[in-house]
Amino acid sequence: MRTHLFAAALGACLLLSLTPHYAGAQPQPPVSDLRGDALTPPPPAPTLSGIASRGPSQYMAGTVAVQVLLPQTNDAAHAWSEAQIDQIHSQIQAALDWWVARLPLARLSFTVRMRVVPSAYEPIDYSLVNEGRWIGDVLRNLGYVGGSYFDQAYAADYALRDELGADWATTIFVANSDGDGDGSFPDGRFAYAYINGPFMVLTSDVASYGATRIGPVVAH
Repeated sequence: MRTHLFAAALGACLLLSLTPHYAGAQPQPPVSDLRGDALTPPPPAPTLSGIASRGPSQYMAGTVAVQVLLPQTNDAAHAWSEAQIDQIHSQIQAALDWWVARLPLARLSFTVRMRVVPSAYEPIDYSLVNEGRWIGDVLRNLGYVGGSYFDQAYAADYALRDELGADWATTIFVANSDGDGDGSFPDGRFAYAYINGPFMVLTSDVASYGATRIGPVVAH
């Protein structure tokens, strides 16, 4: 059943209530905090996908590979701890499992891969308009090059999809906001996704939601 856009799972299309319908959820801040979080990416280049209109995560069905990238600079204040990594993994997995339970006809299954990747740029210091600086750097450090950071992200998704034999693939970038104060980027954003991929971005504290409630934000 391929009628559900994968973007719906990663916050690109739906404005969910994020109430206790989410397993284990606590009372949530107003969903208006997340309005405007669905962005439109450029299409993948034909040389990357073979079909220019087909993104790496176009439908909410089948097997989906998800890579979670945690940029790491030399700043000790934003060094990832094992506890942080485990918590982020658990929260993201719970969010994806929530969708599996609600779309049984889609036969969804997710494989999550976590990776700490070196970066010369501290993501939490950059607004949306400058996201390409650190995202491009992270993806170059993984060996992906291209005309733009979107081309790099598409290439990374296609490679992951092929490696794991999945139907679809997407990437989640998590910026370490520990000790940052408001858990947001300089422009006030803290979570957003590009429709049909190729990636989603969030801070590790997701603003007023807090680190223990990443799951509902990812599910949204």
